[in-house]
Amino acid sequence: MTVTDLPGDEGIAELRRLQSASGERIAQRGGPRIGTHSSSIDPIAVLLEAGVARIIGAKLDGRWVSAGLFTCFNGLVYHTLSGHEQVALETQAPTLLLWETIKRYRREGARRFSLGGASIGAVDPRSPEHGVYEYKRAFGGVTLECASGTKTLRRTAKRLLRLLEGAAGLVSTR
Repeated sequence: MTVTDLPGDEGIAELRRLQSASGERIAQRGGPRIGTHSSSIDPIAVLLEAGVARIIGAKLDGRWVSAGLFTCFNGLVYHTLSGHEQVALETQAPTLLLWETIKRYRREGARRFSLGGASIGAVDPRSPEHGVYEYKRAFGGVTLECASGTKTLRRTAKRLLRLLEGAAGLVSTR
């Protein structure tokens, strides 16, 4: 198995394909639908073009089986998005991808690496997120407790968007 950068458009297409595969597995287990993209502007392309992100993939037998989007700001690397085929999970490709990416960013001078969060309820072994929490914790880093929430900065724009989405829903159901 090899771990390497996936360039531009190919990287975006493979990451989206792999996100879709992950999303199907999650939905089959009763989880939420993830990995869909419906905007005319792809945020991944924006991040790649700005030079603050890269897509790194794991290739097995000539096929991309795992990919992640990593963003880096001021020495802090975020594991932002990922997707994996079933065979990737069976071969530990996501774990190899993460370890190789952590080592690479460390060589490039990054000081911290965030694997992303889990809800506070994930510490409970009965939580559906507990396995993901334990997986991330096994990497040996420091667990930081953070607050979560949302803050609407442009209330008028948000109201207008909701109104337009509602109108579009009415039009499409007639």
